[in-house]
Amino acid sequence: MKFNRDFYSIPVLLAVPAIGFGLITIIGSLFNSVYLQSFLSAGHPVKFNTSLVLLLSGLSVVLAQTRHKTLSMALAWFVFLISLITISEHLLNL
Repeated sequence: MKFNRDFYSIPVLLAVPAIGFGLITIIGSLFNSVYLQSFLSAGHPVKFNTSLVLLLSGLSVVLAQTRHKTLSMALAWFVFLISLITISEHLLNL
């Protein structure tokens, strides 16, 4: 099996830990595990939307390195919308 050299680019190598961290904390949220929710965050649980944004951002970066540019852009816009809604919640004290 021949590996594509583009897969081992620096953006992909940096996106893989974000995907892993997002997956671990999402699993922690789904199973209500405080240990998994606070994985690598000094004991403070990570919110579900933060985990989702990390996961989708990492996937967007990986897909941007392949031929799936449209899907990558759609994920990036979805990340932007989630971030905008979260910031709006904090600014409006909702």
